Amino acid sequence: MKQNKIRKLILKIRDSRLVQPIFYSKFIDYHQWSLLSFVSSEASKIKPNKSVLDAGAGELKYKKYFNHCKYVSQDLCIGDEQWYFNDIDIKSSIYDIPVKIAALITFYVLK
Repeated sequence: MKQNKIRKLILKIRDSRLVQPIFYSKFIDYHQWSLLSFVSSEASKIKPNKSVLDAGAGELKYKKYFNHCKYVSQDLCIGDEQWYFNDIDIKSSIYDIPVKIAALITFYVLK
């Protein structure tokens, strides 16, 4: 239990708006920087009353970009024992998501 709290704190610090530009700068990690720029740009286009399904959400790296709309996370929740999956909304295979995809207007799979 204590490890989960520590892991959650580390993820919160890593994903903070102050720290992220350092880890994901254009010059240090261009791939991550361009991916986060894309996510941020696309998220801003989604209207507040719309839903977003983050398939393969992992540790919810992109959740903060979708605070203005209904964010639903999905993951199989299999991986490293250190990974934190407790906040995943739908724990299933991507092929067996138990909701109607048509009800979720915006659908991104980012890896």
